[in-house]
Amino acid sequence: MINCVLEHITYFRNYFGEKVGLYFGFLGHYTTWLFLFAIIGLIIMIYGLTTLTLNRNPIAVDVCLEPRSTYIFNESILDNDATSSSQLNTTFYMCPICDTGCDFWYFQDECTVTRTILLFDNIGTVILACLASVWAVLLLEFWKRKQFILQHEWSVLGYEEVEERPRIAFESKIRKRMKKENPRNHHKYRLQPNPVTGEIELEQPLSQFLPKVAVGVVGILYMVLIVIAIVIGVLLYRVGIAFVLYGPLSDATGSTFVGTGVNLFTLATGALIQLIGILILSFIYRFFAIKLTDWENHRTQSEYDDALILKYYTFEFVNYYTSVFYVAFFKGRIVGYPGNYLRIGPLRLGECATYGCFLELTVQLVIILIGKQIFQNVLEIGVPIVKNLWKKCRTSLDDDGVFTRWEKDYILNQENRFGLIPEYLELVVQYGFVSMFVAAFPLAPLFALLNNWVEIRLDAYKYLVTQKRPVAERAQDIGAWYGLLDFVSKLAVVDFKTCHCY
Repeated sequence: MINCVLEHITYFRNYFGEKVGLYFGFLGHYTTWLFLFAIIGLIIMIYGLTTLTLNRNPIAVDVCLEPRSTYIFNESILDNDATSSSQLNTTFYMCPICDTGCDFWYFQDECTVTRTILLFDNIGTVILACLASVWAVLLLEFWKRKQFILQHEWSVLGYEEVEERPRIAFESKIRKRMKKENPRNHHKYRLQPNPVTGEIELEQPLSQFLPKVAVGVVGILYMVLIVIAIVIGVLLYRVGIAFVLYGPLSDATGSTFVGTGVNLFTLATGALIQLIGILILSFIYRFFAIKLTDWENHRTQSEYDDALILKYYTFEFVNYYTSVFYVAFFKGRIVGYPGNYLRIGPLRLGECATYGCFLELTVQLVIILIGKQIFQNVLEIGVPIVKNLWKKCRTSLDDDGVFTRWEKDYILNQENRFGLIPEYLELVVQYGFVSMFVAAFPLAPLFALLNNWVEIRLDAYKYLVTQKRPVAERAQDIGAWYGLLDFVSKLAVVDFKTCHCY
């Protein structure tokens, strides 16, 4: 079985080079490991369906079945309405969810939604989260084994340390700078002779390199602040919309159940706005990061790729996970208490519903994870096809009115300058959702598996049909992506323990 898989990966390597071969090798390995994890997640989801009508969850029992002694927050209600008095003796009566326009509401109104949470918040999801930590570690360990086999088969073991040559762009910029300086200072740009070729190679002095890195760090922090500002903006949107809608809808319907509907509406629309902001910032930051990395002028292609990958993922980690981490660990814990609520201007900070923030976390994950996958797949296959059709319309035909082979090749798209980085980035971000937050959405591995099954075919179609054959590049591993995957795996263990402590 292993020999068969390696043989298919070798076909990609022989035609496109080691870098593309390693990408398809990792994508196939990751997708294979998702299969078993997706089955386990589906079983846990089915188990959650069986708990919807059972009284196994203490929160659901408290909300739905076991009313306690009455908490009265407005004594005038008892004086004015005897019927209300009889209701208050059997049901919790809760504080209004906003300052003006909101009425008191019954605790038992949240029963249906609370029971729905049993789909995700049960003992099965705890077991699944524990298995996710083990799964993540084993996936990377078996990939290391597979990667060593490929390195041996393709003769690239130790390639980066010995054989990799400096980038042409790097040498060009260094030589231009040397021409502008005094020849006495040229020694600081020279390295020891290359152990293979014996040629004197150039380097960039730290006095020039470190300030550029410092500017890059400041740029990344600036973009991170923009992400945090969007998260705060979405929070204000949800609080403001709930404030505007709750009062009029309660007066129009006369139902205390309106609060749940308004909360779900603002939850879904807020997550959609968050997704749109994430996609827009990701598009902008790609060009910002590549300009910074070009300016830093790294010596080899591997060093250049690693620096660009680190910038990409640092930003995307904050971009995709900030809102999810906020809901999972912070929301509802800094809102204050009746009579002393914490506020942003006139608006109270958002708080968790009666059933907690688990449903909100699940909806946030579903919209961001699935929405991101659909958008990226449509963009990945749609844009190349549209570009090819546009070039085809602008290309003149031969006298016989048909396209020749060279004309068909000519109108194909060039590989974008980002190379495989967007493809890896999509996988690593998805891997973070699956490994860190699977407890909130047990079907995440299944959706990731379906997406990767489509992704393998879209990437193959792109490389073989819609895109010109890229220049083959050598590589000995998947680069900085392995270190980032290892970081996410360790963070998943911490996240699992922290999330269930909360």
